[in-house]
Amino acid sequence: MQGVILIGIQRFVRERFGADFWRTVEAEANISGRLYLPSQPYPTSEVDAVIASVSRHSGMTVPLVLESVGDYIAPDILGAYAAMVEPQWTLLDVLLRSEAIVERAALKLGIKLANPPLQGRVGSNGEILLAYQNTWRICPLIKGLLRGLGANMDEPVIIDEVRCMSAGGSLCELMVKAERARPGRQRMPSMNGVGPLRTASGERVDRVSSLPPLPSSRPDARSTPGQTLFPPRADRNTPIPPRPEMPAGRPSKLPPAPDISAFDPDVPGFRRR
Repeated sequence: MQGVILIGIQRFVRERFGADFWRTVEAEANISGRLYLPSQPYPTSEVDAVIASVSRHSGMTVPLVLESVGDYIAPDILGAYAAMVEPQWTLLDVLLRSEAIVERAALKLGIKLANPPLQGRVGSNGEILLAYQNTWRICPLIKGLLRGLGANMDEPVIIDEVRCMSAGGSLCELMVKAERARPGRQRMPSMNGVGPLRTASGERVDRVSSLPPLPSSRPDARSTPGQTLFPPRADRNTPIPPRPEMPAGRPSKLPPAPDISAFDPDVPGFRRR
């Protein structure tokens, strides 16, 4: 994740303050000319040095820089963890499974985490309580990341800080709830596999999922790659609407009917005299 953060900081600073500002930060943090890869871990002290330099030269506080960068890199995080998330999940679903997602991402890099730093659980009112516990204190970055993810997934969230290590707590805990419910979404069972995600650019990245499929009465329900699981649809056999009635008093273009009173019913073809 450090690689994604460092690349994000570089882009954020260049976009916000310009290339000359970034060269100043590079020189001060002693990282001039260094190339970062998003999938590689880097020393957290390197990230801290860059953040401190940006804060010093911009006048922004360190927490504000972290939160701004977290919001800025949200699309990159969505792309980096694309293979870990099912497209049916809401943001709250993702947060609930954050521990397993981080653990799997670390294993892909050959890192076995004894205690994943993020843990999510459901609160009493359906909100998600997200706990972060690590020696690397980047709670503001996580808060900004949550806001950015909500904006990119079209699920804005309300974030309340329950406790924080900066205030003497043993961990940082954030209460996250959806600002508005996303219709037509079904909450998935607890995470035990990986699957596809719609990336920040709107593209689908399909992977085989080991999660059980959603319960469905339809015979075509499945969880296989290359297909999309649509919600049940209404019957497509739309009834034919009734024939519209002609407005009263509308003149007819047909010729008038003959006067049958002028004919003798007993003698066809003869008129009455």
